[in-house]
Amino acid sequence: MIRDLIPSMFHRRLALLGVLLTAGLALPALQLSRLTLVRGEELRREAEAKLRVERPLMASRGKILDRKGRVLAVDRPSYDLAIDYPVLTGQWAFTQAARRARQSVGSGWTELNPVQREELIQTFQPEFQAVIEESTRTFCRLTGLTAEQFQERRDKIIAEVARAASNVHERERLKRAESMARGREMAAEDIPLADVSRPIREQTTAHIIMRGVDDQIGFKLLPLADPGSGAAGAGVNFLPGLRVFDASGRDYPHERMEVLIDKSTFPGPLKAEQPVKVLLTGVATHVLGWMRQSYSAEDVASRQIRLGDKSDDDDRGSYQPGDRAGAAGLERSAEFVLRGARGRLIEQLETGAQSRVDSAGGRDVSVTVDIQLQARIQALLSPELGLTVVQPWHNNHSVAVNTPLPAAAVVIEVATGDVVALVSMPSFTRADLAERPEEVFNDPISSAFINRAIEKPYPPGSIVKPLIVNAAVAAGVADVNQRIACQGHLYPDRPDQFQCWVKKQFQTTHNALLGGDLSAGDALMVSCNIYFYQLGRALGPEKIIDWYGQFGVGRRSGVIHPHLGIGRQFDGQAGDERGAGKTTLAEATLMGIGQGPVSWTPLHAADSFATLARGGVRLLPRVRRDAPAAREDLRLDQAAVAAALEGLRRAVSDERGSGHHVTVPDALGNQVRELTFNASRVTVWGKSGTADAPAILSKPQEGERRNVLRDGDHSWFVGLVAPTGEPPRYAIAVVVDYGGSGGRVAGPIANQIIHALIAEGYL
Repeated sequence: MIRDLIPSMFHRRLALLGVLLTAGLALPALQLSRLTLVRGEELRREAEAKLRVERPLMASRGKILDRKGRVLAVDRPSYDLAIDYPVLTGQWAFTQAARRARQSVGSGWTELNPVQREELIQTFQPEFQAVIEESTRTFCRLTGLTAEQFQERRDKIIAEVARAASNVHERERLKRAESMARGREMAAEDIPLADVSRPIREQTTAHIIMRGVDDQIGFKLLPLADPGSGAAGAGVNFLPGLRVFDASGRDYPHERMEVLIDKSTFPGPLKAEQPVKVLLTGVATHVLGWMRQSYSAEDVASRQIRLGDKSDDDDRGSYQPGDRAGAAGLERSAEFVLRGARGRLIEQLETGAQSRVDSAGGRDVSVTVDIQLQARIQALLSPELGLTVVQPWHNNHSVAVNTPLPAAAVVIEVATGDVVALVSMPSFTRADLAERPEEVFNDPISSAFINRAIEKPYPPGSIVKPLIVNAAVAAGVADVNQRIACQGHLYPDRPDQFQCWVKKQFQTTHNALLGGDLSAGDALMVSCNIYFYQLGRALGPEKIIDWYGQFGVGRRSGVIHPHLGIGRQFDGQAGDERGAGKTTLAEATLMGIGQGPVSWTPLHAADSFATLARGGVRLLPRVRRDAPAAREDLRLDQAAVAAALEGLRRAVSDERGSGHHVTVPDALGNQVRELTFNASRVTVWGKSGTADAPAILSKPQEGERRNVLRDGDHSWFVGLVAPTGEPPRYAIAVVVDYGGSGGRVAGPIANQIIHALIAEGYL
C-alpha cells in the first residue's frame, strides 16, 4: 500500500523522518498550548505574584456603644516593633556581602581559596554595614528612640541570647558526657554539630525592640517592614530585618467605674445620711463579653457558613494567624459585624511602584443598655452596700448573718422591649479571667461566670401569680369576677397538704383576715396560695404548660423567645422534662404558685410583667438596637389584665399587701415598719416571691457523701413603675440567691432600682 503511494525508498525514508519529527514536536506543542491557552492566566498570575510583595494593613474592630452613645468597647491600636537577630549583631551584613561576592565571580567562586573569598567578601561588607547604620538612624527617627536607647536595647538582647545559647550548649555537653560515662557508644546521628556553630532559635528570629507603639508610629513603619525577599543594598526602600507585629488590644473604658449612692432611702439599719462612693469592677462584663487572642476553628467555620457561596480567595475579612476573635457576650455574637476587612500595601519589585487597598474598619454596635444605670444597679447588688448581705431582720434561717449573696436584676422599657440594664453579681474583669480563672469558674456558690439574669434556672414562686390569673381567664377555666375562699389548705380532708403560707406562718386564713372570699385583686395583694392552687388545678397540666409557653417559658412552637445574643440563655422549663403528658395534676396545681416543674430567669420575669403592662402584647426583649422587632399578641382578657395590675398596685400600696412594708429594728432596737417603696411621684405595681430552691451540693469525693453548701429560698421581686398618673414605663425583676423572704430582701433592692432610674432621668 505504502509502496504504491510512495514508490521511492528515499521518499519513504523522508516521510518516516517527517512523521517522527512531527511526533517529536507534537508533545512540546501540546504542552505549550496547555500552558498558554489552558493555564496561561493562572501561570501569569503566579509569575506576577513573584514580582510583587504584599503587606497586610490591619483593620480596626468596631466599637460597642451604649444607648446614649458612650463607648463601652474600642480597639486600642498598637504594634510591636522587632528586628531580626542577624541584623542586630551585624551578621546580616556579612551574609549579604558573601552573596554579592559569589554573584560577582560566578562559577569562579569554587576556584578561590578561603583567604581570597574572605578578602572579596570584605570589599562588599561596608556597603551593607552602612545599610544597617542608616536603617538604625531611620528607625530611631521614626520611633523617637535615641541612638543610646537603641544601643542599650540591642546590647541587652544580644547578651540574653548569648546566655541562652550558652545554657543550651552546656546542656548538650553534659548530655554527651553522661552518655559517654555510661559507656554507650554514640551513633553518628547522636553527635551534634560543634556547639559554637550550632544556632539556637533565638539566634534566627526577630526580637522586639519596642512594644505597644501607637498606630501613628506603626503606620509609618509598616511600609518599611522587611518583605523577606532576600538581597538588599544601597537604596533599598525597606529596613532590613524590621518586623511590625499587630499587638492591638481591646479597651473597655467603663469596666471600672465609681458611683455615688444615696443611702438615705435604704431600710433603717442600712440607712446613711451621707452618700457612699462605690468603686465597681467588671461593669457589664457579662453583657459585653471579652476577646481571645487567637481565633478558633469554630470562628472559621461560622464565617464560612455566614458567607456561603459569597466567599472567595480574596476574602479580606478571613482569619489569619495572629487575628483575635470575640470569645463571649456581644464580642462573640456580633463578631462578624464588629470585625473589619484588612487592607494591603502592594509593591511591584521590578518597578518599585506601590499601590494600596485601604482597610475597612468594622461596624459599630449600639446596645440598649445604659452603662451608668447598669453601674448604679451593680453597686446596689454589691455586698458593700449591704442589700445583698444577710441581715438579722431578714429572718433567713438557712444562711448565716453577714453572708454576701449573689443576685441579678433586669430592667426593661415597656414601650420598646429594650433592656435598659442587665446585671449579674458577682461580676469579674478580663484581668480576672487571665490571672485568677479559678475565682471565676470554680466557686460553686458565687459562680461568677454565670450570667444569672439570663442563664441560671430559678423557680419563680409567687411572682407568676398575675400571669396565672390571666392564663386561667384566657383559657376559659375561670371568671375574672369569681371569688375563691381561702380556708388555709386546698383539700378539706387533707389540711397538711397544699397549705397557704399564712396558715403555715400565722395559723390563720386570708378569709379571716379579709372578711370573706377573695377576688383576683385580693389574692394578688396578699399572695394567697389557695386561690392560685385552684387556678392551677383548673388549668390542668396541658393548659398551664401551654400558657407558661405563651409567656416565653420553655420551647413552644410559634412563640417568640427572648434571646438577646449575649451568651447562653436558659429557655425556661414548664412541666415535666419528659413531656406534658408526664406532668401530673398535683404538679400543675403547684405550678399555679410558681413551684413544682417550672423554672425561668429574671429576663423571663421582667418580660412577662412588661407583657401584662402592654395588655398582653409581647415584644421581644433586645440588647442590640439593630435587633429586629418581634411582636405577638397573647389576646388576654383586658378585664383580667386590669384586675392583675390593680392587685399588683395594692400589693405594694395597701398595708395588707405582701410588698407594702418591711419590719426593721430602729436605733433603740425596737421593731418598726418602713415602707418598702418610698420614692415620691411614682406609681409602683409589684409582686414579691419566696421560692423554694434546690440546694447547692459539693462535688462528690471518693468514698464521701456530697455536702450541702447552700440551701433555702430564693428571694424575688418583680414590678412595674411609672411617673404618677402614667401607664407602666419600666419592668423590673430582682432575684437574690438564697436570700429568703422576697418582701424583706428583694423588695428593698427593687425600691433602690427605682431611685436609680430617677437619678438617671428615666422617671
